[in-house]
Amino acid sequence: MDATLLAAAAGSGYLLGTVPSADLVARWVHRRRRGSDRGGTKAVDLRRAGSGNPGALNAYRTLGRLPGAVVLVGDAAKGVVAGGAWLLAAGSTAAQVALVGAIVGHCYPVWSRFAGGKGVATAAGGILALFPASVPVSFAAGVLAARLTRRATAAMQVAVVAWLGAAGWWWAADWPNLWGVAPGPGLVATAAAGSA
Repeated sequence: MDATLLAAAAGSGYLLGTVPSADLVARWVHRRRRGSDRGGTKAVDLRRAGSGNPGALNAYRTLGRLPGAVVLVGDAAKGVVAGGAWLLAAGSTAAQVALVGAIVGHCYPVWSRFAGGKGVATAAGGILALFPASVPVSFAAGVLAARLTRRATAAMQVAVVAWLGAAGWWWAADWPNLWGVAPGPGLVATAAAGSA
């Protein structure tokens, strides 16, 4: 595949990943609660409040259920759009590169001094677009880990390992995917890079 095309996929995925869903939602919540940003108070900075992570879980805990859900959908949409658009436009390899770019952009956004979220929702959106067969496996593993440990971080780590394991298993077993990319070494590499 053309290196220029892959660079475009990586770059556009990265830029899409840098869209600050949590910051935008925090400002929206502030405007609704205070009337405007000119009232002397500032919107909640999720990098300083709660866990310090500008992601859906911290938004949920700090701002409430609806804001947390909106951040989750926004972050997941970055993965869906990056992977899905490039899959339609240029095929599997470009889609997988764009998804990894979106995850990196979410975790290390240039606009926020490289202080971003953990990339879990963005990865989940990309998985839904490119490897939906693994979604129940990752989800079940994450829920089980959450119940056993009572820690969101452990649940996310287990879900990510399940994504990587499922990619290898589907490839080794030659099982079909529901839609998205065909299981193979590229899918395993995407899961490994996205997990890292």
